[in-house]
Amino acid sequence: MAAGSVAPALAAVAALVTASIISADLIARGGSTAVQDPVVAVPEDATLERLERRPPTQHSILTEPTCTRGAHLECFTWAVRADGAGFDAVTATGTLLVSEQALDGSLVARSLVDGEVVWTAELTRGFSGGVLTADRDLLVHVDGGDLTGRDVATGRERWRTAELGRFAPYQIHRSGEVLVVAGERGRRDPHPAGLPHGVAAGLDPRTGEVRWMEESRTASLAAGGVTVVTAYGGHVQAYEPTGELRWQVDAPFDTGGGEAWAVGHAVSIQHDGHGRHLYRLHDGAPLGYEGSVIVADEVHTFADVFDGRSRFVLLDERGEVWRVDDVDRGRCISGASLEATTVEISTCGGGRVTLDRADGRLVARLPPPTTRADAFGGRRFGQIGPYELSNADPEAQAAAVVVTDRRTGEEIARLPAATHPVWRDLWWQDADLGGLVVFQSRQWLTALPLPERPWSGAPSAR
Repeated sequence: MAAGSVAPALAAVAALVTASIISADLIARGGSTAVQDPVVAVPEDATLERLERRPPTQHSILTEPTCTRGAHLECFTWAVRADGAGFDAVTATGTLLVSEQALDGSLVARSLVDGEVVWTAELTRGFSGGVLTADRDLLVHVDGGDLTGRDVATGRERWRTAELGRFAPYQIHRSGEVLVVAGERGRRDPHPAGLPHGVAAGLDPRTGEVRWMEESRTASLAAGGVTVVTAYGGHVQAYEPTGELRWQVDAPFDTGGGEAWAVGHAVSIQHDGHGRHLYRLHDGAPLGYEGSVIVADEVHTFADVFDGRSRFVLLDERGEVWRVDDVDRGRCISGASLEATTVEISTCGGGRVTLDRADGRLVARLPPPTTRADAFGGRRFGQIGPYELSNADPEAQAAAVVVTDRRTGEEIARLPAATHPVWRDLWWQDADLGGLVVFQSRQWLTALPLPERPWSGAPSAR
């Protein structure tokens, strides 16, 4: 399955709609050599208490990616700056990184190797769908209100259709001879009753012909291109890529509340604003606990659940593989990744927990969770491969993002505020773009090399 980060992830993608780009300049390998402040330590309790009593202050703002003095890597592989309002949407597929430039009226595909332009394609000037998605050799976006398919390698338009209305395709998945898409209608094409307007559909990937379509409150794609929708009648339905109904659950909510989202092999159903209950994708059976999915891949779905006590659970196609109790992981989880043999979990306060992927056994914890920093929140944003992202200064608004090698504790670089990784697939949280991780901010695309796996380092087990 491919995607344009679970409901919060959709909101993050949609937030990119407001940005646009006029032109871009390629900056040579190495980036800026400006020296930045030293690494900021985890705040003491007294500092956190003081911050909780007063609003954050404004410090000087970092405006460009900057290598840290003494970094053991050559730092950035390449960086691209937008001279206009910023990037509308960015996606990675194969060996290319594609960005939408609405005011300039074009799509730009760049090589992930060096950032050089490979092709450009004209768009309807000034109109941005704000979402780019790709699967194999097909790039899908919105042009002038039409859902449009292009050849990834050349940018050539293959097809376009207006049948889905002003549709933003947050997820796509190629299943045999069907292209399954899930997203929502735009504000200019609302539901007659004013309700949220999700759309799922199956298209011919060669011609764009719409073979089936379901309109609903929400629509999302699970493993294998199975579509899960929150129907207006107060129930949840799962559809095969062919459009055939797989199962239906009569959830206890009506058209005024509740929603469902699918991630990997789990379906999360929220009942009238209350907790999210997890269901099995295979047949719609309840798993028996509340919780939220943290990360998934094609085989497993990892979730943080609550059934009277907090637990970690690993799911596959048939349901629960294992669950773990009594893992001291702090009060806030900032992210997780599914590695070949382990599950790596990072906390907001800088803690890291490593579990054995086969049985959930605790392998390591480094360092112990910093619960006061966890309670304060917002300092650490999670891990990308061997790198950890953190806030340069918890006191500051719009503080720089610090990139640290979590194996050595060495600071590598600092990036402008509101920088985030470009995922090859948002739902699987796959940021490894062929030995690179690319970070996106309003004005910059910055490529940082990824060392070879394994990335776990050598923490001490507890």
